[in-house]
Amino acid sequence: MFRKLILWTVIAIIVAAGSIYAAFQFSPWPSVWLIRNSFDKGAAEAAASNGGLVPPGISAQRGLNYASGDRDALLDVYAPSDAMQRIPAPTAVLREATFV
Repeated sequence: MFRKLILWTVIAIIVAAGSIYAAFQFSPWPSVWLIRNSFDKGAAEAAASNGGLVPPGISAQRGLNYASGDRDALLDVYAPSDAMQRIPAPTAVLREATFV
């Protein structure tokens, strides 16, 4: 009885390992998920802690939606605040993104 249990456990482990290996070989999505997950750890906290670091003279527009219907399609725009007219100026567009 104990020997059968060990045999079935070993078979289950081999099948699970083979399935995971096959998933990584035949589809890029498991690798993509792991990479995204590793880069997303702590990203929201880091972005929130940097929120107050806008230098004087720069206006910030945060959370602008650039694709209607997609609630995650947001961006932040930082531009000179003292410009009286539209002038070409460097603009940084930054936003934490989560892709599915």
